[in-house]
Amino acid sequence: MKKIYLIANLLLLGAANLSAQINLNIGLNAQYYFTDESLDDSGPYFLNLINNNGATPVDDRFGNPSSAYQFDGVDDYLSASSDPNFTLGFGATLALWVKLNDVNTPQILVGKLSSPPITLDGGYLLGVENGQIHFQTWIVGSAEYSILDGAILPNEWTHIAVTFQSTDSITLLVNGQVISSIPVPDALDANTNDFIIGAAPYNTAMMQTTGIIDDIKIYSRKLNDAELNAVYSEVVTGNNKANFEDFSLSNNGNLYTLNVGTNQRINKLTISDISGRIVSYDNVNNKQSENIDLTAFPKGIYFLNVQTNNGEKVFKMMN
Repeated sequence: MKKIYLIANLLLLGAANLSAQINLNIGLNAQYYFTDESLDDSGPYFLNLINNNGATPVDDRFGNPSSAYQFDGVDDYLSASSDPNFTLGFGATLALWVKLNDVNTPQILVGKLSSPPITLDGGYLLGVENGQIHFQTWIVGSAEYSILDGAILPNEWTHIAVTFQSTDSITLLVNGQVISSIPVPDALDANTNDFIIGAAPYNTAMMQTTGIIDDIKIYSRKLNDAELNAVYSEVVTGNNKANFEDFSLSNNGNLYTLNVGTNQRINKLTISDISGRIVSYDNVNNKQSENIDLTAFPKGIYFLNVQTNNGEKVFKMMN
């Protein structure tokens, strides 16, 4: 997969702690870097994508070959079957990079929705129209909540992020800067519709994307300012593709067994708790499998970061 490096020092106010750790794996539901044409999800839930009608692998913003996807605005799109981890719920963050040929014609970048505006089913859409970014969501039993703001230019790489927090707000950020925020009264319910990239989720023959999409992230929580800056500041470089379909994590009670397939070797395992605090760290000498015993750990949710010779992946574990 693509390796990730943070290129920006995060300036914290007051009694700054420049060594404060940011763990972007906490609450990560899905992540698509598209390295070497890969449609695999490098998040913890294996929400892999399908290429419909021939979206084209192209260079990403760093020149890594076949590490982003171009959409022709006619009929191609990417899709994943409905899953609760695509739902925005009580809190969420959605982020991606785009380089669009046309920013005036209405088009949808990503979404999960049945049929607006009749069905208020907890769905959402992120797109562009008239040179601005448009985010819409529908809260069940309530109404549409919409942001149309943030200038976007054609043929330029632009980072878009949307954060959501129930009973608080929806906030739109463009290239790391807050553009607009609106209040929302409630959480978003789950729906059973597929997650679609590059076209309208309620009808993929409509509102197709004309341009490139890359580095999509979906979180089950609202990222804070430092985390959002870290996401925006990532430098993603090409590396040999890790075949995440070969990764497996099984368990018998508190004893987990990790396997990474025949062409990879485990180099390092890191376990973090739900707050992002690292609770275990182990250098592993080129093994294909490893046992992880959580018996001595306090009850709770943990995240296992697996680094191999070809990439890394995050798994969720429970004790």
